[in-house]
Amino acid sequence: MKRILYIIIYIVCITMFSSCIKDLEEEGIFETTTIKGCVLEDGTFKPIKATIRLKDKNSSVYEEKTTDADGNFAIDVTVKQMAKEYVLSIETDSLYGNIVKTFENISIGSQYFDIGKILFAQPSVPVIIIDETNNLTSTSIDILCSLIDSKNATITSKGVCFATHNNPTVNDQILSNAIDNKSFTCNLTDLQRNTTYYLKAFAQSSVGTGYSEQITFTTYDGLPVVVTKDITNISQTTASAGGNVTDDGDFTVEEKGVCYSMSINPTINNNHTSNGTGVGEFISNITNLQPNTTYYLRAFARNKVGVAYGEQKTFTTLSGLPTVTTEEVTNISSSSAVSGGNISSDGGFSITARGICISTSHNPTINNTHTTDGTGTGKFTSYLTDLSSNTTYYIRAYATNSAGTSYGKEISFTTK
Repeated sequence: MKRILYIIIYIVCITMFSSCIKDLEEEGIFETTTIKGCVLEDGTFKPIKATIRLKDKNSSVYEEKTTDADGNFAIDVTVKQMAKEYVLSIETDSLYGNIVKTFENISIGSQYFDIGKILFAQPSVPVIIIDETNNLTSTSIDILCSLIDSKNATITSKGVCFATHNNPTVNDQILSNAIDNKSFTCNLTDLQRNTTYYLKAFAQSSVGTGYSEQITFTTYDGLPVVVTKDITNISQTTASAGGNVTDDGDFTVEEKGVCYSMSINPTINNNHTSNGTGVGEFISNITNLQPNTTYYLRAFARNKVGVAYGEQKTFTTLSGLPTVTTEEVTNISSSSAVSGGNISSDGGFSITARGICISTSHNPTINNTHTTDGTGTGKFTSYLTDLSSNTTYYIRAYATNSAGTSYGKEISFTTK
């Protein structure tokens, strides 16, 4: 695995010599200058293999040496070379990189320059972090990352790696980002719905691969989000309801409405309304209900992933029975009396029969003796005949419609 370079020393120099150098060289007064040094890894002081090259300003190589087993080198600079502009480069493999050094004010005469220890920082992997995540859906998410430190090496690849198991690496699924910025965003798509993913940012260089801390996220299930509205306008056979689709789950809502049943947790396999498509609020008008019946209702929304339901609500339709009162008994004789009733509400259905039920027992019904006194709402009079003398009777007014029969308050009287 390749590692990254840290460069400790940079020096730039130009050495110029006068025209008398040629004569000095010919007379043997000045022949060479020797430059020596030692290339080591900082901290460990481990010898580093390096090539030492003396180059002119056009990068033509004058002289070339390599470090020995201890990292030492010595390279000679001739008078002719010193009469030109030159630099000394210390070139390692991609593990560390390169350093450039030059020298100033070399005096006339044979001499040595000991440039001492040239230290290269210990190689390490890049440092990268995840800043934040955005726009999570059922199949996608955006990951914002930052390359904190490249450790002075060229970044060869960066991005995120992810998997459905813990501690993903670049050997799992990856999404690379080639933009040459320290901050970058990876847009993950085509993820599995309702799935937990483990993810790390990564950066690769010649030294190796650096990873961020791991994060986890769970994609949405792709179903719509729907809320059930309160039920209003409840009558014997109708009610108003509805809902609000607040999120389509990333897929178009193809149908929405309410489903209802006399059993809990109704679904679209039960009775249901259809109130359009897409997100947003809707109203459902429910008809053909049974009077005096408890119903369970939920809003629903359907997309290509499936059907989502809102909170279940319950309501009970009105009974549908008439409202009737019993009139006081008058004109009591030994064999007859007069009473009647008042129907103030038909319960939503037409009154088909009305009158007075009479019995010598409490709570008489239409299964006992009764009068028939027309139809419809309002007051009516009932004539009670063929009674027995000196007998206590119990009466109640009644009214019948398609929902059933209701009774007024019981009244008693005694014939003479």
